[in-house]
Amino acid sequence: MKDIVDFPLLKVAYRTSLKNHIISDDVKFEGVISIAHRSENKPGIYEDILVYVVEPGLTPQQEEILRYRALTVKEPTWYKEFFEQAEQKTRLRVIGYPKDSTTETEIVDGKAHTQRRFLWGYFSSEAHYQDRKTIEKLNWKGTELVGFSGSPVLVQTKRYLGIESIPVGVVLTGNSQRLEFLEMGRVAEIILHLERYGLNSNFPFRYSN
Repeated sequence: MKDIVDFPLLKVAYRTSLKNHIISDDVKFEGVISIAHRSENKPGIYEDILVYVVEPGLTPQQEEILRYRALTVKEPTWYKEFFEQAEQKTRLRVIGYPKDSTTETEIVDGKAHTQRRFLWGYFSSEAHYQDRKTIEKLNWKGTELVGFSGSPVLVQTKRYLGIESIPVGVVLTGNSQRLEFLEMGRVAEIILHLERYGLNSNFPFRYSN
C-alpha cells in the first residue's frame, strides 16, 4: 500500500520506437481497488490484480492516449457465457514483456527499450483456484517463461471490419508449458460496481483512495 501512495502516477507512453524517444504523459489516480479471490483453500485474501481509478479532469490529449492504448472490457455476463461455451480447442493469446534472452533490447539515451512478445495456447477450465482458468500447450520457444505476469489474455473474434481482440483474463502464474490467469469477469464486476456506485460506496476491497 505504501508504494501505491508514494507513486500515484501512471506514465502512459503514446509513441514508442527504437529509433525515436518515448513520449509519455502523467495520469493521476483517484483510487485503487484490490481483487479478492473466492477460494477457501488458498492462503491470503487478494489476487495480484489491482484496478486503478483514473482521476477526473483528464485533458483531451490524456483521454485520447488512454483510449488509444486501452482494451475494452465486456460486461460480466459476456464473460460468464464465454467461459461456459469455451472449448479445449479455443485458442487464447498473450502479449507481454518477458525477461527472456531472446527478447530484443536496445539502450537509447540511457533508457531500455524492450520488444513485446506474443504467445498462444489452448483454453482449459482446470486451474488451482476458483476464478482462474488455464492456457495449455503453449507455443513458447524460449527456454524460460518469466515476466508475463500481469499480461492480458486475449481471444480474437472475426468482425465485419476485421479481427477484434477481447481481453478475457490477466496472467498470474505459470511456466513454459501452461499459464494460469484470472477471469476478466472478476475485473468487469468491479468496474461495473464503480460505474454504478463510485469509490465512496461500501466497497469491501478498497484500501486506497
